[in-house]
Amino acid sequence: MESDFNFNQDNKNENTPHKIKIKPLKDRLINYDNAVKFANDIDITENSRYFSFINGNFIFGDFIEALIVEKNYKIDNLTISTLSLSEENIYNIKILMVKKLLKQLTLIVSDYFYSHERTKLIKLIVKEFGDSVTLIEARSHTKTCIFETDCGKKIVMHGSANLRSSGNIEQIQIEENKELFDYIETFNSKLLTVYKSKQYKSVSQGDWDLLKI
Repeated sequence: MESDFNFNQDNKNENTPHKIKIKPLKDRLINYDNAVKFANDIDITENSRYFSFINGNFIFGDFIEALIVEKNYKIDNLTISTLSLSEENIYNIKILMVKKLLKQLTLIVSDYFYSHERTKLIKLIVKEFGDSVTLIEARSHTKTCIFETDCGKKIVMHGSANLRSSGNIEQIQIEENKELFDYIETFNSKLLTVYKSKQYKSVSQGDWDLLKI
């Protein structure tokens, strides 16, 4: 089947959706409360998809680290878009670099997080990653994580969860999906171009026009 995403393929027709072919769920619908066990129990193969409800003890940032470590994925760039993250999340990602499983990090954070953490966690991110991080602040509420492994898998994770625990029931989906990966990567590239070193108060129509793909 096909899923309609309300992003335009071009600027000519406001009603033209971007269509991405969604494969049927090949694997299980599951509930999890432990990130490492989840990472060990799933087998990400071509076009596989997992959907899970997770409880408040489950930390999405822990799952990203656990998945990469347990599967021994080697990644050139990890791109994360999140509303917020914690100090522990920062060190989880740093561990991936220390283990030489990750080279570069692209981090898109919300303006809310940036404004509240510019003197603390933002400084810590810059200190810990230096030239290995591209950090962007945007008026964004998206929660996505994408990376391509050394074995050619294009993995996409998305859902309601931020990197840190909120104590709430959340949902996440993990899939190997080349088309969706490329679509998100293209959008994020535009986001980086539009918002890098930019001061703004809202996402203007002009900004949104530049983000259309």
